[in-house]
Amino acid sequence: MRYFLIIITLIMLQNQTSAQLVDTKHSFHHTETTSLAPESIWKAWTDVATWQEWDSGLQSATIEGAWQLGAKGKLTPDKGPKVKFEVVEFVEGQSYTMKMPLPLGNFYLHRFLTEKDGQTQFTHQIYFKGLTAGIFAHSMGERYQSMLPPVMQALIE
Repeated sequence: MRYFLIIITLIMLQNQTSAQLVDTKHSFHHTETTSLAPESIWKAWTDVATWQEWDSGLQSATIEGAWQLGAKGKLTPDKGPKVKFEVVEFVEGQSYTMKMPLPLGNFYLHRFLTEKDGQTQFTHQIYFKGLTAGIFAHSMGERYQSMLPPVMQALIE
């Protein structure tokens, strides 16, 4: 029983920690700046059917219904099985977060953009939560970290 309580406490503490824009062993990000209008980036981010055109890590992606809070879909990565996702945070035209389940944890992709002085900055942040966050961050993190810059450059192009 004591081990069960320790595990539950660890889960609760892990879930209370919100993702910060600070790279850690469970979280990393990449930001690009472009002269493209924020609406152009937003349109590409929310046009799920075309994600594989600029995201080299995807074979395909589908969504059920409109892109909004609670939207659900599936991703077929270039390596590995299909993955379900859900939009768990959403601010129209500015940001969203997708959650994908992992055994005893979750993988999150948070995308957000800002405009300043005629330039658009857009960021992709990836983070892991749950009991297995460290395991999955270690096994998948390096690959995703190296993919972010070229994927985001392809989005600009």
